[in-house]
Amino acid sequence: MADLPALVKDAQRAFGLHPSTATPGPDGSDAVKKILSSVSGIAIGLAELRNRGYGTGHGPVSVPVGLSPRHAHLAVNAAFTWCQLMLDTLADPKAPWRRELAEGAQGGEDAPGRSAGQHLGQPGADRSAECSALSAAVAVET
Repeated sequence: MADLPALVKDAQRAFGLHPSTATPGPDGSDAVKKILSSVSGIAIGLAELRNRGYGTGHGPVSVPVGLSPRHAHLAVNAAFTWCQLMLDTLADPKAPWRRELAEGAQGGEDAPGRSAGQHLGQPGADRSAECSALSAAVAVET
C-alpha cells in the first residue's frame, strides 16, 4: 500500500512545489511557502479521513456518521485544488522542474526519476478534465 503523504511530498518536490524547496514569492515574502505548506496538508487530511473509515478503501462496510455533505465538498474541492496546482505546474513551460530537467540533460545527468528529454505535459493544454478525474478519484477514496 502506498503512503499518500509521502507520494505527495515526492511529487511536490519533483515539481519544486514543496515548501522546503520553494523560493520566496515574487514579493520576497514567504507567503507562497505558507500556501504550499497548507496545500501539502490537504493530502495528509484526505488520507486521515480515508484511514478513519470515511472512504471506501478502509474501515467498516457501514455508512460512516459524523460528516455531512459540506465535509465531502471540502474534501473534494481541496483535492481539486491540489490536483489543479500539480497539473498547472506540469503544463507550465516556465516551471522550475523544466529548467532543472534541461540543466540535468545538458550536464549529461538525468533529473531524478526522469530520463533526459522525457516529455511531461503539454504546455498550454486545458487540464480541467484531468484535474476533475483526479479529484473524482480522490473523492471515491475518501
